[in-house]
Amino acid sequence: FRGPRRGEIIVFPSPVDTEKGLVKRVIAVAGDTLEIRRKEVFLNGIPQEEPYTKFTRAEELLKATTWGRSRCRRGACS
Repeated sequence: FRGPRRGEIIVFPSPVDTEKGLVKRVIAVAGDTLEIRRKEVFLNGIPQEEPYTKFTRAEELLKATTWGRSRCRRGACS
C-alpha cells in the first residue's frame, strides 16, 4: 500500500466504535501546514474553496471552528 494522497477518500475503523467505519477526505499530507480559522480551511497558508460545505448554524462557533496552524507529518497533523 501507499500513503493517502490529497483529495482521496479513505475509510478506517472508528476509534470509539470498532463496529463502524469512518469515511474522510484527505485534505493535507506530510509536509503541509493546516489551519482552520472561523470555519475556513487554510492549506499551506492558502484558503481552500469548499463549495460543498454547508453550515446550518454559520454564526455558531464550536471547538473545532478554529484550529491553530499545524505541521502535518506522516499519519497526522499536530
